[in-house]
Amino acid sequence: MTVENKSLSEEARFRKEAESAMAEMAACRDIHSFCPLFRKYLLSRFMLDDSIAEDNLYQLGIHSIKKNQPKAYTGPADDVLNTYDCTREELAIRKKTLLIISMEKQLGIRLEDDAASDAETILQLANAFWAAMQNRTGGRE
Repeated sequence: MTVENKSLSEEARFRKEAESAMAEMAACRDIHSFCPLFRKYLLSRFMLDDSIAEDNLYQLGIHSIKKNQPKAYTGPADDVLNTYDCTREELAIRKKTLLIISMEKQLGIRLEDDAASDAETILQLANAFWAAMQNRTGGRE
């Protein structure tokens, strides 16, 4: 299998995982079930394995870019995660923003701007999405 074919099959695997997690999230009845699915969805969309322990959205964006765009970063991972320049910051923030927009469309909700921008961790963002879903449905919990 060529590197390109391996990359395409990995991309397809992550896409399937994200679609599955999204379908389950949309039908979730409680936040305790929602949060792990949210994490699975986010990591799949960032094309990161669920073995990664990181919870910070910004750093996950850096990990994702480093993994999927290796030419963007040439230094050790610690250097990338601990020293940011404007370009790297912009890419990581853009990944978070695009993820939020995509999820809003798929779930048929709109997050408050402050809730979206203030979320620094997967759990904080999951809680913001759960709250928006509850507001839309009148609460299912």
